[in-house]
Parts: sequence; C-alpha cells; structure tokens
Amino acid sequence: GATTSTFTYTLVGTAPCTNDTSIATVTINPQPNAGADGATTVCDNSVAAINLFSLITGEQAGGTWTQTSGTGGTFNAGAGTYTPAPGATTSTFTYTLVGTAPCTNDTSIATVNINPQPNAGADGATTVCDNSVAAINLFSLITGEQAGGTWTQTSGTGGTFNAGAGTYTPAPGATTSTFTYTLTGVAPCTNDTSIATVNINAQPNAGVDGNTTVCDSSVAPINLFSLITGEQAGGTWTQTSGTGGTFNAGAGTFTPAPGATTSTFTYTLVGTAPCVNDTSVATININAQPNAGADGATTVCDNSVAAINLFSLITGEQAGGTWTQTSGTGGTFNAGAGTFTPAPGATTSTFTYTLVGTAPCINDTSVATININAQPNAGADGATTVCDNSVVAINLFSLITGEQA
Repeated sequence: GATTSTFTYTLVGTAPCTNDTSIATVTINPQPNAGADGATTVCDNSVAAINLFSLITGEQAGGTWTQTSGTGGTFNAGAGTYTPAPGATTSTFTYTLVGTAPCTNDTSIATVNINPQPNAGADGATTVCDNSVAAINLFSLITGEQAGGTWTQTSGTGGTFNAGAGTYTPAPGATTSTFTYTLTGVAPCTNDTSIATVNINAQPNAGVDGNTTVCDSSVAPINLFSLITGEQAGGTWTQTSGTGGTFNAGAGTFTPAPGATTSTFTYTLVGTAPCVNDTSVATININAQPNAGADGATTVCDNSVAAINLFSLITGEQAGGTWTQTSGTGGTFNAGAGTFTPAPGATTSTFTYTLVGTAPCINDTSVATININAQPNAGADGATTVCDNSVVAINLFSLITGEQA
C-alpha cells in the first residue's frame, strides 16, 4: 500500500557555500491482488448463471477471466459468469490482474464443481395376465435410464419381486403394481426416479368341466352351473352339441325332452387382453327311456293249436326286450320267439315284455294277456239195446263217457 516516495539528501555548505541536495525517488507500483481462490458445487441440470466474482474474495477490479479446465456449459468472460448445462464437467476459471513491472501478475481461481444430475429414465408400462409365469425385466419398461440405481415396489400385491435383478414375476391374483427405479444424486443434485408399471389383468376362470346323466323322460330343468365347479360369474352359455330339449342361455338351464340327445353346453368368460377367454363344458348325457309299448290281449280256446305271437298283442313297443310268463299254466311258452301255444287245460296267462333302461332311465314293461276259455267236452258217444217192453229207466249219462256236467 506504500506510495511512490522521494527522499532528499542534503549537505550543509559553510558560508559563503550553500547547502546542496540530491533526491532519491522510490517509485512504488502496487502489486495487484486477484483475491483468494473460491469454489462452489452445482448440479449440471442447473440453469442459473454463476457469478464467478462471488466465488473469489478480496479481488481487485479490472482483471480478466479465462476458463482453464472443464467442458460444457456457457462461459461469459466479459461478464465473469458461467452457466452449467447437462453433461458439463467440473471447471476452473482464472481471474488475472496484470502487474506493472517489477510487480508480477496475480491470479485467483474460481472452481465450479459440477455433479451430474442422475437420470432414472422415462416411465414405462406393460400389461400382462396374472397367469403369466414369465419374469418381467423392469429395465425393459423404462427408457434412457443410467445404471446403478435401486428398485422398490411402491404399489400392488402378489407375484414375486426381485429387487436385485430388477424383475417381477406375476402370479394368479396379483394386482397392478408399480416399481420405482431410484438413482441417488450427489448434493446438490437430487435423487431421480422413474416408474415401471405392470398392469395386471385377471385371467378369467370358467371353472372345471362337469356332467350329469338323465333320462329323456325327465321334465326337471337342469341348472348348468350345478355341473361345472369353481367358475366365476359373468360368463355366457352356448349349446355346442346335441338336439332336442329346451335350452335357456340366459338362465343357464336345459330341460330334456323325449328324443333329446346327449348335449354339451360351453360356459365362456371373456378375458381382457392379453388374457385369453376361458371355457368350461357342462355335458348332459341323455339316455332314452325304453318303451315296451301298450298292453294287449286276446282270447282263445284251449283246444287251439296255433302259436300266438305275443308281439301282435302289444302295440308301439321297441325291439330288444325279453318275454317272461308272469301267470297261468299249461301250453307252450317260447320266450326267445315271443310265442305261446295253448293246450287243453291251459289257463289264462299273462306275459310281460321288459325293456331294460340305462340308468337313470327305468325298465319299462307291457303285458300281453291270453284269455283261455276251456273247450267243453260232452263225452264220447255210447249206445245200448233194449226191448220196447222194458219199463226200466235208462240213465243216458251211462251211455256216453267222459262228458262234463
């Protein structure tokens, strides 16, 4: 801070001599002071211009700024400012004051430490069905992320989450889930996150197939829901095979009718993509109720020798049944041929025609009745010879033989 100074050297003269002087001048140039170094730390996503003068302290005005290291950002030497930008690196800026010889130049350094703002990438999502068994790579859902972050599950239940591997495997009943990928920022940079969303649609369950067996003579409606098991509500019924009977798709019922055939009914639940539709099948096995026809009868005399076809007595019967004699005696019964031949003394007889039903159908029978009337027998002729003067009463019964009364 000293200023240029002059010093006078004086010699006193002896009169009449005068004093004599000389001057020593010390010209002092000020040593410039560029101040003390300083620094700050910012994140590369900062958009605020940094006044480099605010970093150094005690500097004199009039110096110049130069960037001595670092890349990126915007350096304004005249204004002494620096504005970071993504990707910019730590930079140093030198403030120089030029000294007047023999003073030297003086410098100070403003350092801008730049920490990169982490980039966890852009959010992403996928949609899967809860019956999927494929592990989902969560990194495949987000885009542009930097490595080194951590995964946490922030919503949803079910399935298997592997934070270390960054994977999630759905499971039946799992709900839509979100997973947050976090990169920790070095101050003053903040943490950055992105979200991977796994939308999970439930795979519909139409239940397990089932069946029942009925007779076509049944008139009771069959609840198709009672045949399948474990089904979810909300599906639709369609008849996929069979004829006859009455199908009510809205109510999910089927009522058999004579002549109806075995029928299948498909219960369908529509899946929301990528889930697929699910179906179950209710099968109604229909057995035909056998028809042994209507009863019938005839009347013959026990002296008849003609074989009677029992099938000619009943009407409307189906083939394939068997004949049994259920009453009466005498005559000749041929079960295989379905015939009966009367004989003297034979009594009225009944013959049952039986068709065996396949459960739950029952057996059906019809009855052929042969009413047998006995042929009267007046006996064998006979004779006697008497004289007309006989007065003895002749018993005519004594003359014939074998007669019935």
